[in-house]
Amino acid sequence: MVMMVTYSFYTIIWTLSIQNSSNVKKYAFLDVRNVKEWEQGHISGALHIPLGQLPKRLNEIPEEEPIVVYCASGFRSAIAASILQAQGIKDVVNLSGGYNKWKQGAEASV
Repeated sequence: MVMMVTYSFYTIIWTLSIQNSSNVKKYAFLDVRNVKEWEQGHISGALHIPLGQLPKRLNEIPEEEPIVVYCASGFRSAIAASILQAQGIKDVVNLSGGYNKWKQGAEASV
């Protein structure tokens, strides 16, 4: 079971909930951290678009599956989730705890 909480603009999904879910492959992961952070490790298969570039690169966002947005801790990804939803992309969730929490429970790819 995946645990989510919906706020008025986006949904928060708990890291361990999604890591332990058989549905993890049904999500597209969007990493909004900077290049240096990305190079130090990221979720395998994630799309990398730094937050500052997101408004100009919206055409790269996949529309086939729900988007899980993450950063290091959840602050930048909350902003990114709001940007995506403001642009009409509604199936967006913010990864609670971000990559820092994720790497505690799963292997990162470099």
